[in-house]
Amino acid sequence: MAAKLRYPVIVVDEIAGKICRDCSTFKPLSKFGKQADCSGGRKSQCTTCEGRSNYARYKKRAIASVRKYQDANPDKIRLIRRACSKRRHGKIVSGPGITTAQLRALWAAHDHKCAYCTLPAETNDHMIPLSRGGAHDISNIVPACRSCNFRKHTKMPEEFSSSKES
Repeated sequence: MAAKLRYPVIVVDEIAGKICRDCSTFKPLSKFGKQADCSGGRKSQCTTCEGRSNYARYKKRAIASVRKYQDANPDKIRLIRRACSKRRHGKIVSGPGITTAQLRALWAAHDHKCAYCTLPAETNDHMIPLSRGGAHDISNIVPACRSCNFRKHTKMPEEFSSSKES
């Protein structure tokens, strides 16, 4: 009697694939590592789940490998970190962005005062933080003094106003 395959190759919408044993999602065969003695010549665990389990099992080795790569490629790492920082701080945006003229008009509308405490404004603040889904758009930016901007950090306007009162 032949052994029953636990993770057989199946065809969905004319795409041959398997269901991953860990995440239980259907993926094409190309998303599974090769192994001759498994169904379809592919492992039963997708490469994403395999990478996660290997990281959990060999965390120190993985971290050491990443640090070794970073030390060997400082220029690449610097470019990657700079791009990440620009994305996080909204300097890489789709669309036209914000012009200096728009910022000047915004500051004039607020009489160059902080939108939160009315002291002289020194910085621009995203009312809804980029990290919380806010847009890098003129409608989401207000002038703020350094103190309010740094205290607000990633708080929503309601959270910031309630923390100021207490």
